[in-house]
Amino acid sequence: MKSPEANHYRTRILLLEDNKADAKLCFTELARAGFDYESEVVSTAKDFTERVQTQQYDLILADFRLPDWSGLEAVNWLRSSGFTVPFILVTGTLGDELAIECIRAGANDYVLKDNLERLPIAVRHALDQHKLREERDRAESELRASEEQYRLLFEANPNPMWVYAADTLRFMAVNETAVKHYGYSRSEFLSMTVKDIRLPAEVPRFLEEHKKRLDSLETDREVWEHVKKDGSRIQVQISSAPIHFRGCKARLVLAQDITESLRAESALRETTQSYQSVVNGAPFGILQTELTRVSMANPALATILGYESQAELQQVDLAVYIYCDSNECLHDLQKYKSAMGRVVDLEAKWRRKGGNPIAVRCRGRTIRAREGQPLRYEIFVENVTEQRLLEAQFRQAQKMEAIGRLAGGVSHDFNNLLMIMTSYAQLIEDCATDSAKVTRYATQIRDAGKRAASVTRQLLAFSRKQIQELRVLNLNVVVNEFVKMLPPLLGEDVEMAIKTALEECLVYADRGQIEQVIMNLAVNARDAMPSGGKLTIETDIVELDAEYSRQHTVQLPAGHYAMLAVSDSGLGMNAETQARIFEPFFTTKEPGKGTGLGLATVYGIVKQSNGVVWVYSEVGKGTTFKVYLPLAQTAVEAQSPNPAEQGPITGGSETILMVEDEPLLRAVNREFLEVKGYCILEASNGAQALHICETHQGPIDLLITDVIMPGISGIELAKSVLAARRQIRVVYMSGYTDQTVDSGALAPDAIFLQKPCSLALLAQTIRRAIGTPRKGNE
Repeated sequence: MKSPEANHYRTRILLLEDNKADAKLCFTELARAGFDYESEVVSTAKDFTERVQTQQYDLILADFRLPDWSGLEAVNWLRSSGFTVPFILVTGTLGDELAIECIRAGANDYVLKDNLERLPIAVRHALDQHKLREERDRAESELRASEEQYRLLFEANPNPMWVYAADTLRFMAVNETAVKHYGYSRSEFLSMTVKDIRLPAEVPRFLEEHKKRLDSLETDREVWEHVKKDGSRIQVQISSAPIHFRGCKARLVLAQDITESLRAESALRETTQSYQSVVNGAPFGILQTELTRVSMANPALATILGYESQAELQQVDLAVYIYCDSNECLHDLQKYKSAMGRVVDLEAKWRRKGGNPIAVRCRGRTIRAREGQPLRYEIFVENVTEQRLLEAQFRQAQKMEAIGRLAGGVSHDFNNLLMIMTSYAQLIEDCATDSAKVTRYATQIRDAGKRAASVTRQLLAFSRKQIQELRVLNLNVVVNEFVKMLPPLLGEDVEMAIKTALEECLVYADRGQIEQVIMNLAVNARDAMPSGGKLTIETDIVELDAEYSRQHTVQLPAGHYAMLAVSDSGLGMNAETQARIFEPFFTTKEPGKGTGLGLATVYGIVKQSNGVVWVYSEVGKGTTFKVYLPLAQTAVEAQSPNPAEQGPITGGSETILMVEDEPLLRAVNREFLEVKGYCILEASNGAQALHICETHQGPIDLLITDVIMPGISGIELAKSVLAARRQIRVVYMSGYTDQTVDSGALAPDAIFLQKPCSLALLAQTIRRAIGTPRKGNE
């Protein structure tokens, strides 16, 4: 058991001793005295030095006489190596002179082996003295560090500081900032009193205040006027506290020059008054808000929102009474992002007092906390309700004008085509026995039908309602292949140059529509060069930024785009013409020379493909059209062209369910297909088709359905039929639809035919559909 006087921690002891019996006696005495210890014994100088250098010990015991060393040599090495661990010699005999020499060398004590009962006392005393010495050294070190720290703080303080004697008022110490700020040298300062830096008129008040605080231990803060060495006056805020310095009472002073801040406060008050006058007199609303709470509003904003005063408006919860859609408005503000955290031209719908909605345009900025969260918004508010109403009326007027031109143009072209077809039909009736004339007249009717179909396709492209067969296309390939068809169209006096990009220009689009864009732009360029010239078609990958979009008034997110450019060296256009070139049926050509749908079709196709078209032209210098389309990120898909109408027209014996709500069209298709050998089941609507599908006993190989029908649509019908007859194939036909082939609305592996189409194309499409097994059902 440990005695009450024993240490309360385990002591690590290293014993330098070559006699195991003596070592055992030492540890026995320590154990008897109640010491809790760990011990190691070494007998050579090498082992001793290695252990001391690699291990941590609380105490070293050493015999004086060793085979290769002595205790005196051990203590000399220990202290010269910088180790302060307590060292006690345990030896048989040791003369007084040798004992004194060991103590001088750094030994803490010595114990004779014939008096080992004294060993625990010597050990405890050595350990206690060592602990006291460590605590004293630590305290002295901390005191020196503290004094040095305070000295550095005093000297490095950015404000003037000094210490003055409480009785004589003389400066006892000043820091470098005081020397620089007041203009006196340090020696000049130390020869002065604190009265010397004050105005004579203020000295009596200072002495009175100083006397009041002479015995006070409190810190005081006051504003005084001081005088620098050059005579200039400054306003200073004095903070002082009593201290003892160099054995006498003194005061420590910190002087903060607030001259400029007082001037700034005065200027700020004047500016604030001026600002408030501007804010109150502004003709537009000014709002400062913390999310949904109004912290400041001017009279104009109160008027805009129908409130009688600013005070009434400041009591209103914006989210409840002002924002028509608080979540959307807060989302727009939080962030709406632009340069320097400013909100620019954010339009929103707000409510006036009473609930009537108004349109407002907001500009301002977001004030953020250090963590990045919005603290408040400072917003200029403009009521643009009347402006938006006028714009809407103007757009409606433009729309009605465009519809008028559209209706006139369509009726003109279709009336001509209908007259051609009805006239030739009459001629066929009159000469039914003349097969040559019948063939020629039928050909004229077919050609007129193709022209009508072309007008229809261009109208659908203009209105962005034409069906798209979307694929990943390489613009370089499309251009290089399609331009081979252009020379006969352009004529011999037009020189053509092709410049394609060095890298693939991949876009996700309809190949036929892209070819239509190239064709229309090329024809437009040819017509702009009546005497010949140069046509250039280019492709490239370009990077567009926000500045480009702003300068060229195009709405595109910043990024990389595929560019298709068509340039000519022709007549060019003035600004008035350029403003109208994409309008339907607008043309500068003579009557009968053009429909005015070419560039409108280009515009519609590009918009439908999520791109923009931009034009630059100067009179006499030519025109450039640039089409920008989003880049596709995948490899080019295999593209199979539509079957050519010139191929063989084959039939079959399969069963076809044909659904068409136009009786005459249904009749002519049925007659044609029955001649080709097919078994035709016909229905005029989706309900009839579903009934046939449920009651027909035999197989149905193909469903041909119009997309747009009264009641059940063709897409809904196909889904129901496929659920009942999984092996059936589907061909869709329509002259108008909002759907695209890749949108997922049509059945898997579905084939689409755009009306009008030839009977030959219908027959070839049927064979292709029937010959293609459905995915997952082979």
